[in-house]
Amino acid sequence: AVVSISVNLWLIPIVGFMGAVMARLISTTLANPVSVGCLYREKIRVRVMEYIKPVLFLAICVGLYLGLGWTSWPLKSLLLVLFIGLSSAFSVVGTKDVSAVLKTFRFPARQVI
Repeated sequence: AVVSISVNLWLIPIVGFMGAVMARLISTTLANPVSVGCLYREKIRVRVMEYIKPVLFLAICVGLYLGLGWTSWPLKSLLLVLFIGLSSAFSVVGTKDVSAVLKTFRFPARQVI
């Protein structure tokens, strides 16, 4: 909670509401190893690579975004496709996950009167 509040107080004045989004990503990423350590202490096995792969892919996409200064929505969309592609190629996201997301974008059929 301290990390989350601190990062929010730091980022929101700089980048606005996106600061809250970034703060959530940062605080979750920093809290995850602590959670994994607590689970290991209780003798609960965790597949750490399942956490590391998406964080690595996110870091690659954020690095490209910051390094190349992409500000247009088509290029941002390309980064999203890259993230999903990397996640799919390395078995982080499967076809069931993609179909579940796509279902949220479907609209019910309209009834004709």
